[in-house]
Amino acid sequence: MKIMRFFITPKNNRGIALLITLSVMTIIIAFALELSQSVRATLISVASGHRDRMTLSYMAAGGIQVTMGLLSKNKELDAVHAIQEDFMISDAITDAMESIPFENGKLSIQVIDEKAKIQINALFKDGKEVGDQINLLHNFLLPRIEKDKKNSIEISSVIERIIERLDPSDDRVSLGQSKDKTAKGPFIDLGELTQIKGVTPELIKTLGGFEELSKNITVYGGTSPTGSGSAPTGDSKKKNVIYDGKININTAELPILTALVGDPKVAQDIYKFREEMKDDQYVPDWYRQFPLNQNVITNISDFFRIEATATMNDVRLKATAVVHREQNKKTGKWTCKILSWQTS
Repeated sequence: MKIMRFFITPKNNRGIALLITLSVMTIIIAFALELSQSVRATLISVASGHRDRMTLSYMAAGGIQVTMGLLSKNKELDAVHAIQEDFMISDAITDAMESIPFENGKLSIQVIDEKAKIQINALFKDGKEVGDQINLLHNFLLPRIEKDKKNSIEISSVIERIIERLDPSDDRVSLGQSKDKTAKGPFIDLGELTQIKGVTPELIKTLGGFEELSKNITVYGGTSPTGSGSAPTGDSKKKNVIYDGKININTAELPILTALVGDPKVAQDIYKFREEMKDDQYVPDWYRQFPLNQNVITNISDFFRIEATATMNDVRLKATAVVHREQNKKTGKWTCKILSWQTS
């Protein structure tokens, strides 16, 4: 899983790191003052075990808010930094969050680029199948299915049923698209894949389980014509949401790079070149020297998954938020809009 590792030039390394630290601390000071008062007021009469968990929820929520503020601040710095981000972002936030005076607590942050994944909702667009996106998903799934000699599932059939699910019309000849005949429109959660005929628990297990799938496939990435990010709703009438399906070539992991080029060796060369360039001068269009389909790649992202894990007294709580970084057209300010929030 790619944890926001981006490229920065050596001469700007320390400067950007300092800006990150200052930005984090500015947000933390305001947050810590408010948090301290609210925690005391809320927890004064709460039992110890519940108190720890409630404190952890405040810590995790605070970490996500800080990260959202930093992602917005980075975008405002300048275009180059916004494209590159900073591969130290997770460590910088985690270190800075230690300044919040929780007695025995610890907080760690991971920022994951959702645009580094295949957008399953991008297979059907403007009333048509999107060939590039279908090939991308096919290239990703096929080698994993072929490893399991017992699995005779036809990937093309599964993909066709996924497309039928995404097609809001009833014009297609049904292949038994789903167990729930009323299910139409974008996938809201990857777990809905089990509604597709042929997607059995055994197949999901062959693909590594939903935890592994979520590292490479996402239901997010949709934007409205105004540029605002939208969480999938499953509402087939919401036709103004567009999934461009483009992969951020700066952050895509090796399995996705392999699906992009169809050749494991070339994918490895791309991955190695990118890692070596990380400590060198950044070249914005570096990827053009490789045989990549330019229709399905980009070098920027505004969709992120933020995972905040808080621990205290052997109690652990994890909050996960998917956010879209977007610009207010009137003020020009960048903010992060929360698309989903889960706590475990």
